[in-house]
Amino acid sequence: MRVLTTVSLIALAGMSAAVAFVWLGVYNVAADDPHWGATDRMLDAARSRSIATRAVSLPLHISVTGRGLQAAGAGSSGSASRK
Repeated sequence: MRVLTTVSLIALAGMSAAVAFVWLGVYNVAADDPHWGATDRMLDAARSRSIATRAVSLPLHISVTGRGLQAAGAGSSGSASRK
């Protein structure tokens, strides 16, 4: 019983610290301020895995090899200037 109480108190203290960390705005989430190294690596991994997971189900409409690659790429971008 004593071990359960100790573990519960430690868990409660950890959750309270996490809530205080977020609520008090300790971590700067501004896009123009660099992230901590560990945070940067975690965000990069999350972004990479998210792209890889969703890219599998996307159909490939154009050939990614051959002479028409540059023309196909320029034509598929809505912001590319076309002359």
